[in-house]
Amino acid sequence: MNETKMGVSEFSAVAKARAAFSSFLAIHFNVLPDEKFVRKIRRKEISTMLEILPKDTSTNEDIATGATLMLNFLKETYNDKPAQLSEKLGIDRTRLFRGISPTLSPPPPYEMVWSKEWQDVTLLQTLAGLYRENNLEISKDNIDRHDYLGLELDFLNTLAKRETAAWDAGKKEKAYSLYEQQNKFFRDHLEQWVPDFINKALEFSKTDFYHGHLLMLCGFISEQKEIFSSISLVQDE
Repeated sequence: MNETKMGVSEFSAVAKARAAFSSFLAIHFNVLPDEKFVRKIRRKEISTMLEILPKDTSTNEDIATGATLMLNFLKETYNDKPAQLSEKLGIDRTRLFRGISPTLSPPPPYEMVWSKEWQDVTLLQTLAGLYRENNLEISKDNIDRHDYLGLELDFLNTLAKRETAAWDAGKKEKAYSLYEQQNKFFRDHLEQWVPDFINKALEFSKTDFYHGHLLMLCGFISEQKEIFSSISLVQDE
């Protein structure tokens, strides 16, 4: 793959986009779809974002398709009471992310469940060390292990936000260091197992909302793989 040289402003924009998208994706793993969640996803800014993405010709195909599915689902269920929609989403989320049974759901999205590289608790120790060293704030309400997909996406989001801030503050060395840290984390962890989880989970999704979310996650992983493998900084900018 050919290497692409980018300047500070371009790197900052890519980091900002990574931060925003990883945050959006993580929410659906980390937040239960209660009535408060339903009211949030029905906000105008969410539907606007989902509507704009497919119209952008540069948008990854899976992201565009996923956004359309999520938007159509929100339109189709507009007249549902929050409690009704919360129940629909809750059933599908539990099926997809909690590993009910081999016949009803995919294995849950924990790296140690899916990884071919990590098969013991050293993974959890490694991730705990990474989160601690980078001051990742994990919610007190969190009940998941450190290898849960929602937490790994949160970690990527935290680093991407810090990278963006560093570029904008003119701290180029710090920013590029944060970029390389994300690159390593993505290659060592997310890239290694998330595509397999997505492929399996898509077989079990029953709502277009979560089916679309999984497709958007698939597109995000593909995009980040290409970015991390092909771009570098114009050092003399």
